[in-house]
Amino acid sequence: MTKATTVVSSPATSPAHTAVGWQFRFLRQYLQNPKQVGSVAPSSRALALAMVADLPVDKARLAVEYGPGTGALTGVVLAALPPESRLVVVEPNPVFQRHLAQHFPGVGVIPDQASNVTQYLGADVGNVDLVFSGLPCSLMSLSRLVATVRATDQILRPGGHFRSFLYHHTYWLPKLTVLRRLLGKHFRHVDTRPVWANLPPAIVLRCVK
Repeated sequence: MTKATTVVSSPATSPAHTAVGWQFRFLRQYLQNPKQVGSVAPSSRALALAMVADLPVDKARLAVEYGPGTGALTGVVLAALPPESRLVVVEPNPVFQRHLAQHFPGVGVIPDQASNVTQYLGADVGNVDLVFSGLPCSLMSLSRLVATVRATDQILRPGGHFRSFLYHHTYWLPKLTVLRRLLGKHFRHVDTRPVWANLPPAIVLRCVK
């Protein structure tokens, strides 16, 4: 049975963050839930732009984002998507869920793990154009990583794009080497792009189904 996607209505507000306040809140969430948040600071704009670079965003009708946190990537994705398209975000952290609902009204919010995304999309399974992931892969269990990759393969249409990133210092961890091999089995094309202007430096994984 398909679960309902939660769409929280709230007054329209600017997506711009109150930077200092949310830096502290983000850090607090990291200290309270380090395995869920995965970083001491939100992704940089440079990383967000690298995640959407060279994508047919203007033709997308449905995009999904895993682990948006405070929405550093969400705002960039929304700005690039055409007005008639939809964005659904998958965020298990209640604090971040409330923040996303306030700053990005109308975006669908799935309050669950990305590995369970197929349970919420119904007829859209197999029809998603773009999937973006900000999940802390190095802190996830291998079984959760495998389940998330398989779910992503299921929801994407043929020719759909999946973008994720790894932090540079974790790239050669055995678990993430397994992850990259798994991506090579599920996607017909996989390449990487470094982003040095991020804390910490990151490597974007660019996959095409």
